[in-house]
Amino acid sequence: SFTGDDRLRGNVERVSGTPTIDSFSSYLGVDGTTGSCSLYWYLLSSTSVSGPWTVEWSDTTTASDGTGWYDSGDIGQVLADGDYVVFATAWESDCDVTYYRSSTGSFGMSSSHHGYAYDDAFAESSYTSATTTAPSSSSSSMVYYQRVVYTD
Repeated sequence: SFTGDDRLRGNVERVSGTPTIDSFSSYLGVDGTTGSCSLYWYLLSSTSVSGPWTVEWSDTTTASDGTGWYDSGDIGQVLADGDYVVFATAWESDCDVTYYRSSTGSFGMSSSHHGYAYDDAFAESSYTSATTTAPSSSSSSMVYYQRVVYTD
């Protein structure tokens, strides 16, 4: 596990078919001892694994102290066949968050894992336009602990 603030973490997948993303969750440890903190959720897409990324959907939720699965809420976004997508969760300096990863894994939906995405200097203002060059990505087989709920 790793802990830090001003971070974005997510997994990069290449889509097969046109699934509808209902929601996704990230397994996090939130240190909310100074109060609640904001989690920022993003569904990003690109025709290239290295971006630039289009913000297809975003939302903000409030997290309190504790470790467990934190959920994005309802999404309802249809993905395009062949696109690369990032399921990302982010937080700023109002709380420290511990995030978890594994050396291998898969989501189980009709997609192929293409690495992970990260931003070690996350600022919500960088993700408010329709297109962003961030986050960076790596082609590693490593995955952050996430669950995706989808409909084929």
